Amino acid sequence: MGTESKSVITKNVRSREIVVERLLHAPRPLVWEGLTSPTHIARWWGPRGWTTTVYRMDVRPGGLWHYCMRPDHDESEEVWGRAVYGDVEQPSHLTFVESFSDPDANIVDDNHRTVTVRLLDHGERTELLVRTRFDSAEALEAAARMGMAEGFSMTLDRFDEWLTTHDRKGSAT
Repeated sequence: MGTESKSVITKNVRSREIVVERLLHAPRPLVWEGLTSPTHIARWWGPRGWTTTVYRMDVRPGGLWHYCMRPDHDESEEVWGRAVYGDVEQPSHLTFVESFSDPDANIVDDNHRTVTVRLLDHGERTELLVRTRFDSAEALEAAARMGMAEGFSMTLDRFDEWLTTHDRKGSAT
């Protein structure tokens, strides 16, 4: 894996995937908690300068995660998303199918992404592997042009910061 504190991002047109790898500065149970708790994920999900509100997060096979991201400088611009969980194996693995949605969690386009998250235990650190597979090469290229990889890297910067400032006894600082 690449440098310890930054994301390694790979785009594979043939498999229609963007793969993000990162070594996070926290043990695997805390990383899992940060990924699967609506209270925690709202503190770091999205690029810098954006705020996420989680409306529903039911982390189980078939469960729904529904959220909205808004830029801090313009609350009129919103990005709604929804994900339906597939495999959920605490604390090491989960999958979900993610789509853009409306405020009622209805899918608004045919551009779905299958996301696989793996957490590999390295003691006080956790290797995070996120594989996002797109329905088409065109959808992959559109996401790349919109800066998805860079945005996700910023999101993981925020996650790593949250992990390192989170009080290991259960409350965020």
